[in-house]
Parts: sequence; structure tokens; C-alpha cells
Amino acid sequence: MGGQKTQERQQRSSLPFYAFSSFNKKGGRTHPKVARTRNRVLDMWSEMASYATIAEELDVSISTVVECIARAKRLKDPRADRPYRHRKLLIADKRRREITRLLDDGFRPREIATSRSFQAPCPNQDEGRQRKGSRMTGRPTIFTDELAITICERIADGKSLRSICLDDDMPDRVTVHRWLLDPAHEAFCNQYTRARAMQADTHVDEMQDIADDGSNDYVTKTNADGSTYDQVNSEHIQRSRLRIDTRKWVAERMQPKKYGTRVALTDPDGGPLTVQIVKFSETADADSQTSGE
Repeated sequence: MGGQKTQERQQRSSLPFYAFSSFNKKGGRTHPKVARTRNRVLDMWSEMASYATIAEELDVSISTVVECIARAKRLKDPRADRPYRHRKLLIADKRRREITRLLDDGFRPREIATSRSFQAPCPNQDEGRQRKGSRMTGRPTIFTDELAITICERIADGKSLRSICLDDDMPDRVTVHRWLLDPAHEAFCNQYTRARAMQADTHVDEMQDIADDGSNDYVTKTNADGSTYDQVNSEHIQRSRLRIDTRKWVAERMQPKKYGTRVALTDPDGGPLTVQIVKFSETADADSQTSGE
């Protein structure tokens, strides 16, 4: 009889923890292996781990994890009462508080939305800890001479204002328009106007480079017998023609006097011509007749 009990005890010790009952039938106490597993489940749950992560880490089923957490909630264990069920909701709440703080600091919603810090959540916890100590600066909204010079230089180089404002270190396009309309930044407005005029010259230079570039006018094709021949790349030629026509149209609108195709008779100031009829005096007419005779 005693040998049979010893054999049963040895068989039970080799079974996994979930094969045991939650309570010992004799003493009414939880088995130590079950207690250790429950504590580990609750510790990982309080650290915002998911059901699947806990089950994989402890090598148990997901239903076992759910039962452990449900039991802890019934017993009002504080480790089971975390603020949200999913980690993504916790990250969303954290980002919501950060956005509120940035709005209180004076950042505009558009500037916050276009910032890289709010385009995607942190891929891992280590990167999130690194960003926790950093402060997002956002796009510049205060006018400086350095920004004005950079914008004008890039516009004179042929870049559009839209492409310039797509960079993270550049202000938003609406901000630049507000600077141009502000009477306090009249110098920047004059620089911007001259940069736009120089942009037309840059487009004309690019037209010459595009027209002279014939590197992709022909493509090499292979026949069925293996021989090769050159074929006109009509797609590249049409694309080059479109690029030239676009730059030509822009240059004509930016500097119509210099690159416009329409001939207009205007005065030196660009206004309409004024025709004046001068009538000589009768004495001058008589003198001219006498000298003619």
C-alpha cells in the first residue's frame, strides 16, 4: 500500500503544474508550483505584456493565463488592475498627453502632425526610453534671417516652395506665406521676389541642359537571333519635351519681358505707349517754305 502511494507521488511530481489541482486536498493550500506561476503571470501582466507573450514565456496555454488574471481580479489583486488591456492603447494615451503638452507650448496642429515623432509608434521599448528624455522641437515658426536666406537660395536654384517646405527643418508653406504678407518682413519679401526672378533664369539653363542631353535617346534591343540594334526611346524624348515645355511656360510667366513670346509696345516703365501729336507753329512752317524755295 505504501509503495503504491510513493509511486503515485513520483508520477505527480513529473507532471506539469497545470495538472495539479489549485488547492491541496489535505491542507487546502495552493501548490507551490501553481503559486509561482500565478505570481509570474501577474507580474508580466502588470508590465503590460500580452496574453500571447505571457503564454509563450511561461510555456502555458493562453486560457491558463486568462484564468489566472480573472482569478486575481476576483480577489482584487492590484497587479491585475492595469489601466488598459492592450499596450497600443497605453501608447496612444501617452501620445495624446504629449500632443496636449505641445499644443500648450504653442505648436500648431499641422506642425505636430508632420513631425516624425508622431508618424509611427516606437518599434520597441528601448527606443521609447531613448525618446522619453528627448523633446520634440517641431518645425520652425519664428522668422530668422538664416531661414529666409536658405529659402531664397533654394528657390533661386530652381526648387519649388512646396518641395522646400517638405523638409523637416523647414517651416510650413503657410508659415512662409504669412511671413511674406507681414509688413515687418518687407526685406524678405523683396528677396523672395528677386529669387523668383532668378528662378526663371535657372529654368532656362536647365532647358539647355535637357535639350543637349542625348544619353537616353536610344535603347538597345535584342532580336530573336541574338543580334542587337538601337531603337529610338520615344518615351524619354517625349518626357524631355514635357520638361522643357513646363520650364518654358514657367519662365514666360515669371519674366514675360525677358522670356515672353508676345511682343508688346510699352513704355520703359511697362505701361502702355502714349502717342503725342506735335503741331509746329505757323512761323516755323513759313521759314521751312522759304528755305525750300
